[in-house]
Amino acid sequence: GYVFYIVILSGIFRLLAALLRLARYVAMIPEQVMMGFVNGLSIIIANAQLHNFKTVAYQFCRPESEYYFLGNRTIAQTMGQSLHDASRAALDVAVVISNTSATGDAHHGECEQPAPAFSHFIGESHGAPPPPGCRVGDWFWQSSYVPSFIVPLMLLHLVMTATIVTCLPRVTSIIPSSLAALVVAIVLEQIWRAASGGDVYTPVVGEVSDLRGGVPLPFFIDPQWLDAGIPSLLEWSTWTNIVEPAFVLAGAGIVETLMTMELVSLRTNTRTRNPNQQLWALGGTSIVAGLLGTMGGDAMIGSTIINLTSGANGRYRISGTVAALTIALITVAISDVIFWIPTGSLVGVMVVVVVSTFSWPSLVILLVALLPQRVREHPRAPRFLRRKIRRIDAVVIVVVTILTLAFDLLVAVIVGVLIAAFDYSWRTALTLKVTTETLTPEQAQRRLRARAAAKRPEQRHPVGVDKGGGAAADGDGSGGDASGSSDGDGVVITGGSGSWASKFALGSRSSKKSKTSSKTSSADGADGDDKKPLTAPAEPALKVYHVRGPIFFGTAQALQVPGVFTPEDDPDYVEVEFGQSAVYDYSALEALNVIGERYTKLGKHLHLRGLNDPSHKVIWKADDLRKHFTYSTAAHDA
Repeated sequence: GYVFYIVILSGIFRLLAALLRLARYVAMIPEQVMMGFVNGLSIIIANAQLHNFKTVAYQFCRPESEYYFLGNRTIAQTMGQSLHDASRAALDVAVVISNTSATGDAHHGECEQPAPAFSHFIGESHGAPPPPGCRVGDWFWQSSYVPSFIVPLMLLHLVMTATIVTCLPRVTSIIPSSLAALVVAIVLEQIWRAASGGDVYTPVVGEVSDLRGGVPLPFFIDPQWLDAGIPSLLEWSTWTNIVEPAFVLAGAGIVETLMTMELVSLRTNTRTRNPNQQLWALGGTSIVAGLLGTMGGDAMIGSTIINLTSGANGRYRISGTVAALTIALITVAISDVIFWIPTGSLVGVMVVVVVSTFSWPSLVILLVALLPQRVREHPRAPRFLRRKIRRIDAVVIVVVTILTLAFDLLVAVIVGVLIAAFDYSWRTALTLKVTTETLTPEQAQRRLRARAAAKRPEQRHPVGVDKGGGAAADGDGSGGDASGSSDGDGVVITGGSGSWASKFALGSRSSKKSKTSSKTSSADGADGDDKKPLTAPAEPALKVYHVRGPIFFGTAQALQVPGVFTPEDDPDYVEVEFGQSAVYDYSALEALNVIGERYTKLGKHLHLRGLNDPSHKVIWKADDLRKHFTYSTAAHDA
């Protein structure tokens, strides 16, 4: 009774994901995760086809080593009547098998109680005794492989269908290859059944499943669900039972849908302009499916591959629309058509799906990744050994594949992305380099004059800094802290006694008295850059640290290691050049505060210059957290 609530709630979660525009983050999924994803799903699809070669029988535990099994009559026995009617009649038919029977003959009798579900039996079977622990009166089920004479015929259907699906698109794309293959399989099945009088056959869909069509009703008025009982949403236990599975279902559906969309884009050389529309459609249809008492779903990679192999090009919506309308037509009006499709032909279609979906080059890549360097670089080594990828990437492919098989797609993708992200963060942290440069007083003075003489035309600032020399505003109208001021082009530079601006006479003489005095001195400074004399400090003049590489949570600690910055040995005025670096997060901002505090305690000053716009935005929006350094942007320093 919970399943429909789960489907509906998963649809709501998917709509929330669409509202938050989460589809754009599919670009963050690495290629190695995509490989593991398609490989895992291919193995799952292949494994799911094995049940077509098995039969299932419900059995009823009896004393004295006797038991019942419930199932359909053999196909040979039912050829004279409607198979659909025979399948339903079989629900009331049981066969008594005695383990002590010397001949193993089957004796027909009546079921002593109804079976828990529909099941089907092909050919003669004598089964095994009830499993240990089976109590008298209990139902259980056992499965076995189909009779040996049926397997070659099913394999014939499989090979023929796979051949048509593969080869027909090379001749024409007007006729869907999978549809043509199924039609040929149906005709062939009926020919050899009629020619043999029913002795030669393979199972068809209607004989192995209780397939019924019709117009669905909302589950809360459908008699079959009302009789089973529907839990009340007013009970807390209902919510505890549906929220978690609905979240997992929504997440798995979103991930598979978006990754299937990426797979289509790669194979058709197209790009979805608005990937978020997939989530809107997915959420809406899940809610409708739940209300109508159905299971819902998401983008299926198997059906998508069939579509692509049948001629879909990924640019239009025709194939998907036709597929949806066809399924609706079959479900509502002509479900008996599906009844006659041989299961072997369906396996053939799915074999093509598996072969087309599985990333076969990944096997070579994984093999090469395991080989030692001396083997790969041997003078006589074949060319394909030059496909070595980093072993951590190979690990991601294997881990995602295994987790897809063992758990579900959502867990597999999350773990794969986390491993890849950790690896990237670690390698990026190793790229951080800091070099130093010391300027003489003459070099420092020339730099100051060049800055003062530089013409700074107005530029549109990405974070809304007031160009008129006033305090900066970020949506709520608030400026920086009380010590902030602005130079002529709207770049915030903190003043105050001992600041870089006041010591080097850059025209910002604001103090930390009040925000009003900060704005006033900012305006004065903008007008006075070319009027104030430039002065250079006493020896030693200026030390510049050149930072190369991003500063974020992965590199923030490395930047604070003693010896990288040496406040005790540095002059009073220190610059950090960010021309080849950037500030990405709070960890970076706090690391700069810690370094700046070391200089402040010694009466020295730290100034960051050459910040790009994203770095400026990070610092400017957290200006009240910036305490021990000043900064200027690349546009200001140009």
